[in-house]
Amino acid sequence: MSSILKVNTLQDAGGNAIITSDGSGNLTTQNILNPAFHAFLNSSQSTSHSTFTTLICNSEIFDSNSAYNVSNGRFTPQIAGKYFMFANIHWESMETGTTVELEIRKNGSRSGETNLIRRNSRAGDQSIFSSIIIDMNGSSDFLTLGGLQNSGFTKNAEGGTGFQATYFGGYRIGN
Repeated sequence: MSSILKVNTLQDAGGNAIITSDGSGNLTTQNILNPAFHAFLNSSQSTSHSTFTTLICNSEIFDSNSAYNVSNGRFTPQIAGKYFMFANIHWESMETGTTVELEIRKNGSRSGETNLIRRNSRAGDQSIFSSIIIDMNGSSDFLTLGGLQNSGFTKNAEGGTGFQATYFGGYRIGN
């Protein structure tokens, strides 16, 4: 004897609909990975010695909910949940021993949920990548990408239209 289970809505642990049915066998999936975005620097951005600089990735590959602002570099998702965030900064022409940093900041400052990656560079161009899972409140929280270098000189975070050397992105992974 077999039994049939009829479900109109399949929910995740937080009660959010993942799959819904119209009762006639037609299923609709809900995209729980939104909001999502990916942006990059389309031209190099100058950074001063030992000064934290917000890097404004000013070209979007995509932005599902218009949550990323290309003029100020803020990701403000407006949907509460946990977000997987990633970023890369490609520094041009660094000197050996220079410290380079990448930081994904929450609400404009370093916090317990901020991600900081630091490393000493070798001579030449240097890339630094990081990712983090971070809680967002869905009403006012925002994230920015920033960097710092202590070369003793003004240096560029590299950008360009033919490639994505410096980029910032993320997506919601659930509640």
